[in-house]
Amino acid sequence: MPPVVDPVTELWWAARWRAAWPLHRRVPGTCWTFGEAMFLPIICCAAVVFGARMWGDVERSGYPATFLGALTYATACRNSILTLLTGVPFERAIFYHKCIAVLAILAACYHGYVALSFPVDVSHAAIGTEQFTWSVLGEGRNWSGIAIFACWVSATLVALVWIRRYLFEIFNRLHIVAAMVGLVFAAQHGATTTLAGGALWALDKVLSLLFSLAKMNKAQTHKATARVLPADLVEISFPRGSFKYKGGQWCNVWVPNLGLQWHPFSLSSSPHDPEVTFHIRALGGWTKSLVRSLKEVEAGSPVSLPIYVDGPFGSVGLDIDGPTYKSFLLVGGGIGVTPLRSIWGELLDQAARGRAFGKLRLLWSVSDSAMLEGLGVPGPKGETDAQVEIFLTREEVLQGERRAAIGDVMQQVVLGSRPDLNKSFDEMRQHCEKASEKRVAVLACGPTSLIKATQQACLKHSHGGIRFDLHSETFEF
Repeated sequence: MPPVVDPVTELWWAARWRAAWPLHRRVPGTCWTFGEAMFLPIICCAAVVFGARMWGDVERSGYPATFLGALTYATACRNSILTLLTGVPFERAIFYHKCIAVLAILAACYHGYVALSFPVDVSHAAIGTEQFTWSVLGEGRNWSGIAIFACWVSATLVALVWIRRYLFEIFNRLHIVAAMVGLVFAAQHGATTTLAGGALWALDKVLSLLFSLAKMNKAQTHKATARVLPADLVEISFPRGSFKYKGGQWCNVWVPNLGLQWHPFSLSSSPHDPEVTFHIRALGGWTKSLVRSLKEVEAGSPVSLPIYVDGPFGSVGLDIDGPTYKSFLLVGGGIGVTPLRSIWGELLDQAARGRAFGKLRLLWSVSDSAMLEGLGVPGPKGETDAQVEIFLTREEVLQGERRAAIGDVMQQVVLGSRPDLNKSFDEMRQHCEKASEKRVAVLACGPTSLIKATQQACLKHSHGGIRFDLHSETFEF
């Protein structure tokens, strides 16, 4: 079977990864990369220096806030120059977006303090100063600036993790509305730099919509089908057609039958599979609505469910295509196995096409055995040293019916146990010592506790000339 990705694209990904690798490396003992650790202090220092030099000048004291505001909008773009040139995954770029947004709010506070402490030269003031005032604030106090600040703070509050995770619809809608209203007041306030960043963000949204419409036939998403699997798991699939993607990437999915809502989901199929699949578990309001709607019409077989797909997005922060690594350790928890399943399938396909690997291991920790009935992980092909271990953490015994439903996957199952990461890392170290390998790629996706345990294991076992490089995802958008 011919490779899914053309050689030029593969060479670009490999070259980009090697050039940006120092920025992707994690600072020992932290979850930060060196790129993040360098970038944020530079932004902070620049904002402080410019703010100090503009003390007493009401109009110029707002420059740091408008510049940081522009960066906030720009780093929310999925199709951005940052992700294209550096290879920073969008889920990591969101980290920059969050931090810069907080800095923009602090810079706006500083600008507001200067505006309240010093008189405004109306003849040089920004557009709207005279037209948009409120007598309670005094002469020349620009109410549009306060409205921008309120929009930014509102967008930040609804993005807090416990709101974003459990009330995604509220977060998604209010976050976008606050961002759009903030741009309206930015125009009134004369914050043209912020408008430039907002224009990039708006262009990204328009392009994403146009691309998703264009892919309707290219990706054959109009032929998409869906079925409900045990454990309230939904599988959406459509013929791959000319749709190209890499293992570990994700897409925004719009199901018109459930309203005008886009939701991010990881691709669970590997790039060589004839069908593109998403496996979605009902954990929130929208996903539960999806399950209910399918149960109402499903008659024991897949049903037609036309969708729109925006993507793929993201990239693995490790070189999974080049010669950097020969051994891979994948650690997944719950539904977090979906991107790892995609990467695992791609690695096995590369092995089938002649790529030489050292040791491949996939550890999957899951609490509900029903998930195994519809979300299996492919076994090794040929003579590749590849092994899958599935740990059922809450079930020590499986009855005959459940064993029969799981089928051949039972050969990979360990009952009533959690993965022993230290044992797995020790085995990988022993292999590297024998094979003279210096680096191991570790990819982890799942709950925060699993990610932290994997990170600690990487730090603990990275010594003696052997290094475990980690790429992790927590699904917390």
